[in-house]
Amino acid sequence: FGHSKKPRLRLSKAEVKFKVGQVIKHKLWGYYAVVVGWDEYCKAPESWIAQMHKPPSGGDVQPWRTMPNYSLMVLPRPGDEKKPQRPGGQDVRYVPQVNMELLTGPRAELDPSLGALQEYFSSFYA
Repeated sequence: FGHSKKPRLRLSKAEVKFKVGQVIKHKLWGYYAVVVGWDEYCKAPESWIAQMHKPPSGGDVQPWRTMPNYSLMVLPRPGDEKKPQRPGGQDVRYVPQVNMELLTGPRAELDPSLGALQEYFSSFYA
């Protein structure tokens, strides 16, 4: 989920706010990431949703299931090179649009040699 072998046009999907290559900050967890894919609505399997997104007591996860969800490559923080890597070496997460904040200007100017980013991007949207 969050990836497609077939190119998709974001312009035809007004509700999809973020572009592949944009740098974002996660509103709840504070990490920075680059958008690497998107879905018009949550396409994760029910088993993954149940494991990763337990609703608050009496709460409903339905609103973010129907909004765009994004595949994000998390950017390493200073000192992360000393921490154990995830299998495959890349930290990719699937996040609903409501939890994302676009970074602009100098905050979005990142060194493309960070981690696996140089494999996917030659520049970033600011």
